[in-house]
Amino acid sequence: MTNDTIVRIGSRYRTAETRTISRQVWEVLDVFRSRVDNVLYARISMVGDPSRMKTLSVAALEDTRHFIAEPSEGAEPA
Repeated sequence: MTNDTIVRIGSRYRTAETRTISRQVWEVLDVFRSRVDNVLYARISMVGDPSRMKTLSVAALEDTRHFIAEPSEGAEPA
């Protein structure tokens, strides 16, 4: 998947599911490359409930069918 999004620690993503009333927001805690399959992964936790964590490939996190990048806090509006 190619887009302008760069996955970094602290980046936030909102679930793209439209069937849920409130879309969940997730924050990137760690980005690492697996020694087993050489794939880049991100460890994320739910904002507001850090006990809920997931590990998924960066490709899945960048897939807009599943997650939508939240604007950076320091980013200027377009």
